[in-house]
Amino acid sequence: PTSAILGVLLDLDYKVGAAVVTATDYDSAAAQAVRSIGDDLDSRGAATPVVSQDFTAVNLGTWSDPKTWNAKSRPTADAKVVIPPGVKVIFDAETTPELRSVDIQGELDFWSASRTSLKLSAKTIKVSGVLRAGSAAAPWPAKLTAALDLTGQSSANDAESGLSVVNGGLVELAGAPVATTWTTLAAPAAPGDLQLTLASKIDDWPVGSRILITSTSRDRRESEVRTITKVAGAAVSLDSGLSFSHGSDSFLQAEVALLDRNVTVTGAGGGLGGHVTVTAGGRLKLTNVALRGLGQPGDVGTSALIFDGVGDASNSVVNQIVLEDSGNRCVTARYSDHLAVADSVF
Repeated sequence: PTSAILGVLLDLDYKVGAAVVTATDYDSAAAQAVRSIGDDLDSRGAATPVVSQDFTAVNLGTWSDPKTWNAKSRPTADAKVVIPPGVKVIFDAETTPELRSVDIQGELDFWSASRTSLKLSAKTIKVSGVLRAGSAAAPWPAKLTAALDLTGQSSANDAESGLSVVNGGLVELAGAPVATTWTTLAAPAAPGDLQLTLASKIDDWPVGSRILITSTSRDRRESEVRTITKVAGAAVSLDSGLSFSHGSDSFLQAEVALLDRNVTVTGAGGGLGGHVTVTAGGRLKLTNVALRGLGQPGDVGTSALIFDGVGDASNSVVNQIVLEDSGNRCVTARYSDHLAVADSVF
């Protein structure tokens, strides 16, 4: 071990046999021993510590273009990324390593003309500029996905984890349109059934998507999730038979909701997810977006989606979203008025 070899050096007491050597000789011998130790550790494959690097966008360009960044390379794992005011970056990465933080003071636009799905992974994302993936006028293309993966494991003492929209910031996420986000059963469903008859046609619900069939008993645990294998008008075929009965009369009528969207915001889940938080001066526009694994239990300030001290929130939109696997309340509006939350599944 290194400490043992250095200990031998310190115990030499400048003696070689009966002769006393000079300090220069001793220093030379010590230096040679240290070099030998280094060579030995290298030969054993001793790990070199990884030092995180800061990346600042210095040019208008794409995320994957090294010339966009001050470091002349793409952001690497655990990096702190800054997009300064006045700088626009087009996000074109199929995926990123897990970043420590992304601070968007300028603009970050997901590239809708990409031929692949795109995912940005970071422990925290702060927006005082613009973050956009699709818009009301030009939703994200149906055949692609755009994802924000908020990897930070948060707690009640770590309210910064997640996505925060602060003064001057705009986050606009718009998935492919869905004509009907949820409907009801038109006929009762029994255990073992592989097909549902719905009250509405749902031709735009994609095969392979998940649906929720709510409980019509006193036990909410009888709600079930299944995957669509076929759609024909108002008839939906399922990947496996139902486990429980679900009613369809006016008193006990099960709802059936589409759970999947092609634009997603995902937290760590398991009660450790971060938040999407909007504060005074921030704007959040979510349409046809799925939020999953956000929020922590036990505190009013740790909901999945929080509007905190916004005041007039009429410039924000929460429409046709899915909020799933929340560790706390789904949406909290604190000192925030005129917020419309519509046609959504929680």
